[in-house]
Amino acid sequence: MLRKTPSLSNVVHAVQQRAKPGSASISTRSALVGGALLFGGTAYFSYRYSNAHAVLPTPDPDAPIDPAAGFRVFDAIADKYDEAIGQEEAALWYGTMRKWLLKQASGDVLEISYYDLSESSGVRSLTCTDLSQHMLFRAEDKFFDELQLGMKYPHVKVNFVLADAHCLVDPNAKAPEPPPKPKPQPPAPGKTVIPGLPAGAVAAGDCGCSHAHPEGKEWQYVQRCATGQLEGGAKLSRFAPGQFDTVVDTFGLCSHEDPVQVLKEMARVCKPGGRILLLQHGRSHYQWLNDKLDGSAVDHQRKWGCLWNRDILDIVQQAGLVVDKSTRWHFGTSYYIVAYPPVQR
Repeated sequence: MLRKTPSLSNVVHAVQQRAKPGSASISTRSALVGGALLFGGTAYFSYRYSNAHAVLPTPDPDAPIDPAAGFRVFDAIADKYDEAIGQEEAALWYGTMRKWLLKQASGDVLEISYYDLSESSGVRSLTCTDLSQHMLFRAEDKFFDELQLGMKYPHVKVNFVLADAHCLVDPNAKAPEPPPKPKPQPPAPGKTVIPGLPAGAVAAGDCGCSHAHPEGKEWQYVQRCATGQLEGGAKLSRFAPGQFDTVVDTFGLCSHEDPVQVLKEMARVCKPGGRILLLQHGRSHYQWLNDKLDGSAVDHQRKWGCLWNRDILDIVQQAGLVVDKSTRWHFGTSYYIVAYPPVQR
């Protein structure tokens, strides 16, 4: 015998009958309006999302995956990047999370990819860097012309410079005098010291390379850092060890050839006791979602220049950062981390 599928009005009526006296009930009209709004909102954001992504150049489906080519992908998509990513970031509250993170920035700040001064009243100077020349130009235009943040914060000295995050430290710059060695103290409550190489560890060449390529090859950034310029001749800026009070990277580790090296360089240009602020996306808590990320990682990297299935906590551990706070969102794929440079021993 076939069962008749109940209508929406019958389901709502049954819920109303079971509601306790004095409790709020759901009317048929409310249920229908709510369902229509949910359907309409989902359809609208799906439409906007698909249209936004359609503005990006179509990548070559036969091109091999190249973790070292992230900045070249960004050169190609720079003009359409904000339009393509805006809806997705709004839906995931990334803008709000970024503001929470940047409230902790102060003093002389180095930003590896993007920055917004709206929540950072204690910033004295801001240096924004990128390896993609086109993205750097777009970011500078947006900062000064579109958002007019230069006029809003005239007391903050702001510079946009071309730099490779794999080699931020100027090998010829003099390191600051180390502070007097403190007496041994037990770790502060809530602090997690993750073992790794100390800040400033250099094992190969001027780039500060401190570990081998996992496949036995040479890192592509080594030659670029050795010459101090891009293939077209554009000079790369570098900085003194311990020059900045705060170093920030938001969603940048996925696009670097060697994210461990990048974090080590960030630690080297950060003052002892300074903050390293990270907002990243990577692997999930759940294997079913990791399988999805792994399965689409190649296509995503070709289109966005980003390997979104990296293990961020493992990368932080390998870099030897001291983690003060770490939380994860969106099924564990979004990482909010406040850290410090490795403890000098």
